[in-house]
Amino acid sequence: MIDADKGLVWIIAIEPDALPPAVRRASQAVLQEGEYRFIGRIHAASETTFLLEKQYPLLPGEHLRTAIIAADGRIISRSHSIPLADLPVAARSELQNRGKVQSLEFVEESDANYFRAKFADGQGNEQTIEIDAAGRMRRMFRILPMTANLAI
Repeated sequence: MIDADKGLVWIIAIEPDALPPAVRRASQAVLQEGEYRFIGRIHAASETTFLLEKQYPLLPGEHLRTAIIAADGRIISRSHSIPLADLPVAARSELQNRGKVQSLEFVEESDANYFRAKFADGQGNEQTIEIDAAGRMRRMFRILPMTANLAI
């Protein structure tokens, strides 16, 4: 993946045992109980961080919590899934104009709070849009299937 802020970024799945102790402690505080759905090491030019995603099968619907944690245990961001109906009207309208929302989460970072929605076109292409409560676009990116022929 190419991120405008971080350059080339890649995420490699890892086992829970491979987490540094500080990351493990921080994730227990932020994500609490639940079942791991994904654990990965994010490699970027600036620093290596860890992406942890847990699902909570006992809650109604598909409830997820996600955290990005630095190797020293600092919480970079955290998020949790929310229903579309919980969005402010302006944000909900903006997303509904773009198509069927596949998943939606509220994201908390040290300097901003926003919503992240994922859409899929049925052909393996995913689009993620980040918007604020007023429906203003923060960022958009696409994930292409591994079979995509990319010319860079």
